[in-house]
Amino acid sequence: MIALPQNRFREIILPKVLASDLARVYLGHTVTSIHQDSTSVTVTAVSNSGTTEKVTGSFLIGADGGKSVIRKQLGLHLEGFTWPHIAVAIDIRLNLKPPQDGPSSIYCVHPVDFAFFSIIEEAREKGPNLWRCTLVMTEEESQPGVFEDNLKQKLERLLPGVRPMEYELLRAQLYRLHQRHTTTMKSGRCLLIGDAAHLTNPWGGLGLTTGILDADSLADALEYVIKGGKPEAVLKTWSRARLDVFKNIVSPTATRNFRRCYETDPNNPLSEPFFRLIHENSDGLIDLNRGYQQMATDMSRLLHCHVTPQL
Repeated sequence: MIALPQNRFREIILPKVLASDLARVYLGHTVTSIHQDSTSVTVTAVSNSGTTEKVTGSFLIGADGGKSVIRKQLGLHLEGFTWPHIAVAIDIRLNLKPPQDGPSSIYCVHPVDFAFFSIIEEAREKGPNLWRCTLVMTEEESQPGVFEDNLKQKLERLLPGVRPMEYELLRAQLYRLHQRHTTTMKSGRCLLIGDAAHLTNPWGGLGLTTGILDADSLADALEYVIKGGKPEAVLKTWSRARLDVFKNIVSPTATRNFRRCYETDPNNPLSEPFFRLIHENSDGLIDLNRGYQQMATDMSRLLHCHVTPQL
């Protein structure tokens, strides 16, 4: 398993989108207003150069992240809480090999210096690998005047190997951690997916995973609408189902993932049942993973049960 940064993903998918002739792509635009009626949605956006674009479609899907302009334009708010920690995502070249006996992520367990590492790129020849490391700081540690020194000290405590330690720090980005969600992912003909609709801490990689499953199930829901299903009934059913997944599976799981990294005894990590399941690769882990299949939403099953009688 290799983590794929967003810029690399765009390099792969953008040429395919453009070559399909199924979409137009406007880069460097900011949405300024949304107008919708019973049959369409019109989005007004301003480019970096100041020109205005208006685009009209049957539906609008807001996939514009945790600070979603679409969500704010719709007057929707996020419920939940914000963790007291400040997360720091860093890309670092380091002579650290990925584990050979399991998943390629490394979790560091400690009351204060907890973190996880995911490999971005393995070196083709002998040399340092590129890793994404996510660690946490306090509010005071993350202030501009002391951040760089505190980050170096954190890495000194976290990273294995001989000293002086050799690494290349490519980037560091600070952000806050949330467990939040909207009360609905549908407002008229506007839909929200991914971080625009719900936010979770990154421990376990459930944020992007959930966003992909939002998009996949929404594509199915819109197919039913295009084929003659009632938009209100179909899309309300989809919205309820996806929020149930986030509230009942994703957020509780990510919360447990996060807490076990600072609540578990670092001198006895296998005292934590989940870590022991992974270490032993037991049947219990298989059963646990099977339960996460419920993160996907089967629109055909939901619509057969809840929508078909209304069509």
